[in-house]
Amino acid sequence: MLIKKSYQNIILAGIFTSGVTTANEINIYNWEGYIDQKIIQDFENQTGHTITIDTYDSDSIRDEVINSGRAYVFDLILLDSWTLKSMGEKGLLYDLSHVSNELSSVIDVSRQKDCGRFGLPYTWGTMGIAYRESVARTPITSWMHLFNPPSEHHQRVVFSEDLVDGVASALLASNLPPFSSSKNDLKTAYKLLQQQKPHVLSYEFGESYGLIYGSASQMSMTLAFTGEHYYIGEYTEQNDWQYVVPEEGTLIWTECFAVPKSDNINTAAIKFLKYLNQPDIAARNAESIWFATPNTAALPLTNQEYRQDINIFPSAEILSRSVPYQSLDGDAQLIREKMIQAVKR
Repeated sequence: MLIKKSYQNIILAGIFTSGVTTANEINIYNWEGYIDQKIIQDFENQTGHTITIDTYDSDSIRDEVINSGRAYVFDLILLDSWTLKSMGEKGLLYDLSHVSNELSSVIDVSRQKDCGRFGLPYTWGTMGIAYRESVARTPITSWMHLFNPPSEHHQRVVFSEDLVDGVASALLASNLPPFSSSKNDLKTAYKLLQQQKPHVLSYEFGESYGLIYGSASQMSMTLAFTGEHYYIGEYTEQNDWQYVVPEEGTLIWTECFAVPKSDNINTAAIKFLKYLNQPDIAARNAESIWFATPNTAALPLTNQEYRQDINIFPSAEILSRSVPYQSLDGDAQLIREKMIQAVKR
């Protein structure tokens, strides 16, 4: 699934040695650098509460913590919306409807719908294509450019082996619903994945490839998510990486703060969520981390550069052709897994 950053792995056992927090302590499980540090300091100074952030570097590590029952040591955990719904249905998360209802006047309705009753939206973004501007002689505007790439990108495409994202992008390139269960639609997507294969340098996340190969990277195009092209450029020392949301539309991801089940809800954590959604605070935070905020009252308070960044805010026309991530049943996941594995052979 979604990987926005690749960081040093945390040692899971180390998280669970300190026991349950006191009322004035707030433990948060999050991506690294995903909340402005000055905002945290201001909250601590104003309230007397102390915030500790443990970081994960992949969805799978985070999900292992929650599914194992060890998440009780955290007061807040950031989750993607489709995983959140699954965790909530398993009874692993508290219902936060009382918080979302209180903040409904400042939270985008669509993003709150993505998070449902178990979460409060924090950021949102898109899936798209990252590419090297200095290599591209043909403008990259369509998903089809990822599957039938211009000659300058031949054998330089790094493609995700993720069963959801990989197949969804092939369906989008074929102007088909990205979560379709139609056998004919999936056959069409599979043919496109096979057609792409001779041009693929590696099957993995582009950001991971960039981190591994650094300045020796031969990658010039990859499936990516909002913000990843900045990290690819940093890892590869190639400052010409660009990001585009293809004209056919895309998948929209939403990340939500959730409260894992424990003996009780830490009221200080709820206070922090409300603090983060004060319009002026939400605007400062959004400009700091440079991801799209779901706080509609914060947007007018942000600077013009942020509001007009099309990497963060695609056009209304493209968004009208885009859909949020959806859960897939076991059969649909199995079919997609077989498709990806067959293509990689």
